[in-house]
Amino acid sequence: MTISIRGSAADVNVPRARFSIIHPQAFPGADPRELLSTVHRLIGDYPLAVLEITSIPEAATRHAVRRAMEASSTGCVFLSGLPIMRAGASLCAEGEARERAVTLAASLVREAADLGAEAFVMVSGADPGAAGRGRAIANLLESLAQIHEHVARTGHPMTLRLEPTDREMHWRQLLGPTSDALGVVSAMAARGLVVDLNIDVSHILQLGEDIGGTLGIAASNSRHVHLSNCVIGSGEDPLFGDHHPPFGHPGSETGPSELVRILHALHYHGFLSADDPSVIGIEVVPLAGDDPWATLDQATSDVALAWHSAFAVALQR
Repeated sequence: MTISIRGSAADVNVPRARFSIIHPQAFPGADPRELLSTVHRLIGDYPLAVLEITSIPEAATRHAVRRAMEASSTGCVFLSGLPIMRAGASLCAEGEARERAVTLAASLVREAADLGAEAFVMVSGADPGAAGRGRAIANLLESLAQIHEHVARTGHPMTLRLEPTDREMHWRQLLGPTSDALGVVSAMAARGLVVDLNIDVSHILQLGEDIGGTLGIAASNSRHVHLSNCVIGSGEDPLFGDHHPPFGHPGSETGPSELVRILHALHYHGFLSADDPSVIGIEVVPLAGDDPWATLDQATSDVALAWHSAFAVALQR
């Protein structure tokens, strides 16, 4: 991915982003023994500002990954959602189930601190249905407060970040609608605790929300967006839901023209400001049998082309 940006560093009219790749999605089911070599190739071959990764249980590998990222000045964002969901845990559950989820999150916080992560991304937990949502929100707030304490104990500064997903289509999480997620952010702020949002384009679409509208209301509480694709038109499609197919996949929602419009919306709502550029993650999953590197090359090329199409005038300055 080559996104050349001309003009002075202080030019506020030139859009800027901290581009990232979501490692567990780009390389699903990868051999853990190949993780370090994959990280070296990613940070060597792609102009990344950030690498988004998930649990690395082996301490020696974590430390080696951190050294590689620090040597290349690549930031790290830790994604806790996948390991927490795969464990069947939920931060908005009741009683002992919630406590188990917080214990798991605490262990992942320690991993994230080992990696030098700048942010720790979470999902809310399973939606209990309309009747139980008030109680589930209260449980989630308590979990977030406890996770804040675990972050403080590590001595490593890390932003806590919620990623709203779908509520009815695939993951069926409590958060859920962006307005509800912002309510949680506000409730945590009332406790003096900071939580912000990671906005995922695929999740916006699965929620039936308008991309521009969602970015507009979330802008003051988000500096992290995933560019991703989904299939929502046909429940018979094997990729229906949150499977993040390549951009432009037949029957999917996000192709080249949509990427341009999304980038315009990001710029309009201040996500691409020169003084505070957002993390913009490229999130694709290779189709069965496809080479993940070829899939990633195509996705980064798609985003680069959309970027130049969206901002050609600014980039020529």
